[in-house]
Order: sequence, then C-alpha cells, then structure tokens
Amino acid sequence: MSTRFLAAYAARSLRRGGQRSLLAIVCIAFGVLALVAMQLLAHVVGRATNVEPRLQLGGDLLIRSTSGSVTELQRELLASFVREGVLSGVATFAADDGRMIRGSGSGRVQLVGRAIGVSRAFPLAGAVQLAGGGELHSVLERPGSVVLTRDLARALEVAVGDTVRFGGLTREPARLVVGGIARSVPDRRGQTMLYSLETARLLAGDRPLVHWAAATAR
Repeated sequence: MSTRFLAAYAARSLRRGGQRSLLAIVCIAFGVLALVAMQLLAHVVGRATNVEPRLQLGGDLLIRSTSGSVTELQRELLASFVREGVLSGVATFAADDGRMIRGSGSGRVQLVGRAIGVSRAFPLAGAVQLAGGGELHSVLERPGSVVLTRDLARALEVAVGDTVRFGGLTREPARLVVGGIARSVPDRRGQTMLYSLETARLLAGDRPLVHWAAATAR
C-alpha cells in the first residue's frame, strides 16, 4: 500500500464518520485539559503546604545529605562554619513518619501534621511559647516527653501530664507524656508535636534515625 492510498483512505474515513471523529477530538481535548488542571492544582497545593525552612524551622536554609542523614563529619563541618562566622547557628532535627496519635483515655485518633525531634538549638529564630510559661528544652529533657500545639491538644482533649499514644500503621504505638502545650511555634503552624532527639531515637527503635539540619546565615 502506498502512502497516498493510506492518506486518501484516512481522509475518506474521517469524512464518512465526521461525528465520531469530532467526538474523539473532543474527548482527547478534555483529557488534556483535565491533566493540565490537575497539575496546576497540585502545584498550587504544593506551594501552599510547603513552607520555607527559615519559617518552618527558624533558619535560613535546610541541609540534607545525599545519604539521607546528616553525618557526624557534616555536622562538624557545619560547626566549623559557625566558628568561622559563615553561619550564625545550626540545629539538627529528625522528622518521624508516624502520623496517628490518640489520648490514652480516648478512642479518638487524630492525624499529626508534623512530628519532629529537635536539638537544643531549635528554633534558630523565633521562639516556642508554652502555655503557662516554661522553656521548651527543659520540658523535653525527660525522654518520652512531648510538646503539642494547642489545637492538637484540644482535639485530643489532653492536658499537661496526660499520656498519648503515637505511631503509624507499621509499628506499635509509643506511649508519650504531654510535657507542655505550645501557644505558638516559629512558623505559626498547628497540628505539630515536638520532642527531643533522644525521644526521636526511642521512637525510631531499630530503624535508622534520619537527621537533617537547619542553619542561619550571617
């Protein structure tokens, strides 16, 4: 079959089935439009939910290792930048993949928007203000002690001294004690749980603990 024959046959088929051809073109057009619309929506949602590290963690930049965790050597390098005046401060932290929490005396389960173990240098900018006063890291000194933002504490109906269960679908829930309730955190986000790096290691168990770092530039 020649190219001319194939082109003529295709053109004749399109003329005879004009309505079907038009319907196919319309369907393809709507499919493309739907894909573009979903990509735009995902982009808008992503920009709305991804907060800059300097707001989320109180720093100017977020440092990640290609291996997935900031190593001792990299932490020492960052510390040397602080000593040399390139950076004004560095804080390491560990994010947990657990997302479900409930009060020990309740069957109500809440989703945690953010659960992070923080070093004593957190936050590099701003402050975590606790209801009733107190200092964040003094509250977190005891392993298993956590600080909840007040919206999360209100949803769980818990107060300081109460216990909560925190975990996910792939591991046993851990028993934690509410050491404090935060009225505000540096980025003003709610649904947040803070704890020390020592508590983060307890929560990780046999899993490797992944460290990141936030830094502030001079």
